[in-house]
Amino acid sequence: MWLGLFLSLIGGASILAFRRPGIAISLMLTMFGLEQFFQSKSAIFVANSALVNYAVGFVGLIAGVSVILRHNLTLHLFESQKFAIALYGLAFLSQFWTLSPRSFENTYWDAIPYLVLFLIIGPVLLIDPRAAQDGIRWVYFIGAPLIILVVFTVEWSGRGIKMAAPVMYHGELSYSTPPLALATVAATSGIASLIQMPKLLPGKIFTILVVALCSYVIFRTQSRGQLLAFAGICILFFPIANRAAEIKGLVATFALFVMLAGAIYALFQSLDLGELNRWQESHIERAIEGRARMTRALLGHWTESNFFSLIFGLGASSSFSIAGFYVHNLPVEILCELGVFGMILFLGFCLIVGRSAVSIVEHHAQTFETDRSLIAAPAIFLFSFLLSFKEGALYGWPHLFFLGFVIERMSITARERTSKFQLRNLFLLK
Repeated sequence: MWLGLFLSLIGGASILAFRRPGIAISLMLTMFGLEQFFQSKSAIFVANSALVNYAVGFVGLIAGVSVILRHNLTLHLFESQKFAIALYGLAFLSQFWTLSPRSFENTYWDAIPYLVLFLIIGPVLLIDPRAAQDGIRWVYFIGAPLIILVVFTVEWSGRGIKMAAPVMYHGELSYSTPPLALATVAATSGIASLIQMPKLLPGKIFTILVVALCSYVIFRTQSRGQLLAFAGICILFFPIANRAAEIKGLVATFALFVMLAGAIYALFQSLDLGELNRWQESHIERAIEGRARMTRALLGHWTESNFFSLIFGLGASSSFSIAGFYVHNLPVEILCELGVFGMILFLGFCLIVGRSAVSIVEHHAQTFETDRSLIAAPAIFLFSFLLSFKEGALYGWPHLFFLGFVIERMSITARERTSKFQLRNLFLLK
């Protein structure tokens, strides 16, 4: 049953994506949530853990072929894409001097399909002028039903969704899915939903319910970083998207999240969750110290290394030999494992994306643009960027760079619209 439903979903998405490539983009941004949902329903998806992700890649490939057929495809890279490809290229070359070649093989080679999807196929989709905004807009229409299904149809096991069958993970049987991935999809869906809230009352009520369910999923997984980043991004970007320049708009949004956070915090404090209660102060302190210890170990080894390592880094995945694991801090990882040169590439990427995001916000303010997907894209990017300081590694974070490409593409479109808007106003004045 569930396999048939999945095949029907992918088949329908492929047909739609052939005409509207943005559908593939929205699937790319929600696929880890889809993966976990289907793993909770059928052992087929547990035994073939990457089946959903490869299927999303297939939809992206179909959409990419459509774009190539319908547009004059020339070799053109976004400025942010050039920096991202150079950064990952440096990481790949660093296998020749990494301190942990075995860890490199175990991580980067497995990540290649995702790197191809987000760094190569994804930018091809953005050639279609509607794809970027369609992709962000459809995160709402895919993410909202997905979160509703997760809340009301799955069984929880600890912090994650209970899978249809257990799997071996680090030598032990695991019965639940990784909680951080689901919390990230919930937050992404919540941000996209809140910022693109419909104007009509029924749509507003439905969106508020969706955001509440997304908040519940984040709290249920006890993902502290996702919680704080989600609340902060909503407070910052909701007034911008709705042009609530008055202080009352910001205060009202802030008060809403303070009350929500306070209520959920009190709930978790009142529950006897034992070691699972990640909201306890002692648990938070241990987590912070653990991350800080790995970061200090990697930074210390890098600063005491030779000149070559200072410039080009210790090599990708070297943290496994130094700190025992990846350090859960993407900027620190890039600096130490790819050196000053790698950090320059990363900062160049961030500068281009930041400049593009500012351009989008200015366009939204000047032209009274009603498509708030323009604002949702920088919001989702900033959410992912904030998370990169506390989780993940370079090989597992290509979606962050893809979101940067989306923002640059939207910025180009926004500048074109701003020019047309200004010309129209000039014509009307004459």
